[in-house]
Amino acid sequence: MSLPLWSLLFILESIYCWWVIGYGGAKWIEGWKSFFMIDWFALDWTAEQIRLYVLII
Repeated sequence: MSLPLWSLLFILESIYCWWVIGYGGAKWIEGWKSFFMIDWFALDWTAEQIRLYVLII
C-alpha cells in the first residue's frame, strides 16, 4: 500500500518543523542557509525569529 504524495509531503514538512523548533535546526539555519531553507527575507533573522516563523507557518 503506497502513501499518497500529500501524505508523504506532510510527514516531511512535520519532521522539518519539529527539527527547527525543538532540536536546534533554527541555530543551524541562521545566516546564509536561511536563504535556501526559508526564503530571501530571512537572511538576517536570529534563531528565535526563525523558530517563530516556522511555528506560525
